[in-house]
Amino acid sequence: CWRPSAMAVPLRRDGRGPTECRPTFLRTGVVDDATGSAYGEFAQTRVAVSVFGPRPRDRDVVSEPASDVQAMQLSCSVHYAGSVDAEDEDGAVAKQLRQALLPSIQAHLLPKTAIEVQCTVLESDGNDVGPMIMCASVALANARVPLYDLVASAMVSQRSALEANADTDGVDDNAEGDSGAGAWLLDPTAKELDGARASVAVAYMAARNQVTLVDASGDWDTPQALKECMDTCVDGCKKMRPILRSALLAAGK
Repeated sequence: CWRPSAMAVPLRRDGRGPTECRPTFLRTGVVDDATGSAYGEFAQTRVAVSVFGPRPRDRDVVSEPASDVQAMQLSCSVHYAGSVDAEDEDGAVAKQLRQALLPSIQAHLLPKTAIEVQCTVLESDGNDVGPMIMCASVALANARVPLYDLVASAMVSQRSALEANADTDGVDDNAEGDSGAGAWLLDPTAKELDGARASVAVAYMAARNQVTLVDASGDWDTPQALKECMDTCVDGCKKMRPILRSALLAAGK
């Protein structure tokens, strides 16, 4: 039975094991003029999200994708700070954010309303979409938008054996290197994503056991390999969920 080869990988340069998520800090209510907001630090990645609404829906605004005028409308936008070397020119990242969040909202309780999610990446160190999704989900809860559950997100990446050994060279000389296709790493940094052979990101609601987003890319050996790594992502999401809940509890929500 194939499984991710993470257990054979030495400690990473930031001191984490292969199945450890980045250190995370979350705080809500950071933007005074927003209905709800959240700020998150995921090691060197920093994200701020503001939520406006629910408010009466503008009849002249067509949702994307187009939907019944009686339905709730969710719009998402993504901006990168000037110091971040990235942009969302075609809106692809904003579409992923919307896809991940929409199933978590009890839209039937919010007819003819609109919710706007504005996400700003202040600093980036790889795998930005996951932090955006989690920060936005907490911000929606902070705005008292009725949710089925918070949405957590995790990514797994694979590097070639040569790149994995080079990246960990000198980190732990006594550790056993990976003799398989390469190292599978949960919650990769930008450096770990450079030259990755394959990666998959998952957004997940634990209370409903529901995956709301899958984004896979790269060269997968078998469908089973992809499935196993998606399962690892789900495990990562389960690790992150208590952190999201704690941020809300700390704010008295």
